[in-house]
Amino acid sequence: MKRSVLLITILLAALDNSSAQERPAMARYAKGYKGYEGLRIAVSPYADMKHALVMFYGVNHPWDRKIFYCDMNEVQSSVNPRVEYQTLIDGQPWNLLIVSPQGSGEAFLKDVKYAHLVSYDEETSRDINNEHQLTQYLEQEAKARQEKRKK
Repeated sequence: MKRSVLLITILLAALDNSSAQERPAMARYAKGYKGYEGLRIAVSPYADMKHALVMFYGVNHPWDRKIFYCDMNEVQSSVNPRVEYQTLIDGQPWNLLIVSPQGSGEAFLKDVKYAHLVSYDEETSRDINNEHQLTQYLEQEAKARQEKRKK
């Protein structure tokens, strides 16, 4: 009995350590954006500044509180410089969010015929905890994998 408990404890510790090692480094600061009718967007960049986690909340849409893993594509242009936060939706590239260096931008929700105009919001930015958002994302993905296995 003691051996079983010891073995289980060792296995759980190994799982915890492997999970901790898989966590990517996150940037120190997040960016929050605010739109009309309560829409908020939490952007948690990875430390490499090439990827980010993006979450919409405060919106009546299936994507409310869903976290997306995105590539951050910096578009250098003298006319329209911007950062595009792009993910895959139904296997196709999708720009979730496009923002200018001045902090204004557009958010694109699936099956919505118009872009949501958004702007940088300092209060929303301060409320975002990158490590917490990463934990939520990893839990969301683990749950999705479990549900997929059940099917």
